[in-house]
Amino acid sequence: MNWIFSKFLKDKATNRNIRLGNQNEFSGMIFPTTRVEDTIEEITSVYAEDFTFVPNVVGLESATKTLSIEESGSVVFLNRAAGITVTLPTPQAGVTYEFYVGTSVTSNAYKIITDAGTTFLVGSVTNVDTDTSNAVAAFTADGTAHVALNMNGTTTGGLRGSYFKFTCISPTRWLITGTNLGSGIVATPFANS
Repeated sequence: MNWIFSKFLKDKATNRNIRLGNQNEFSGMIFPTTRVEDTIEEITSVYAEDFTFVPNVVGLESATKTLSIEESGSVVFLNRAAGITVTLPTPQAGVTYEFYVGTSVTSNAYKIITDAGTTFLVGSVTNVDTDTSNAVAAFTADGTAHVALNMNGTTTGGLRGSYFKFTCISPTRWLITGTNLGSGIVATPFANS
């Protein structure tokens, strides 16, 4: 998990990520040749404003994308009116992704699917019917058959402004929460394939 630290630690002179050799013991080498113990002794004070964290942004405009574990914590923008299929990586507890629909899907679908038939979705999304009185319906993933969130641009959502968060909670489960904007008589976006 050394890559987590590289998001926070940068060498000001070179703007390179600093990686720790062993994060559990805080011992090892900082690239290129500075020992961690030497660096820690030189620190006199650290202020919260010295650190900034901007999540990785993944803008999707192609028909398919398979996310990697290294992209955990990313904000993913769905910006292809002709639809996108996004495949989640092999489950590892704690991995998260946030999805935002920036362009309403008008053909095919926005589909976010687990990596295998043994990984299922749990949780719920709120669907808002945007073309009537903003009627609201909630839909839950069953945890035993649902493997995908499938948005068709109308009844199962996928309109601009939809938002979802996927968090891996076990080797076989992804927890989903979010708000899905649709039209017509909204229906569940959860699918078995």
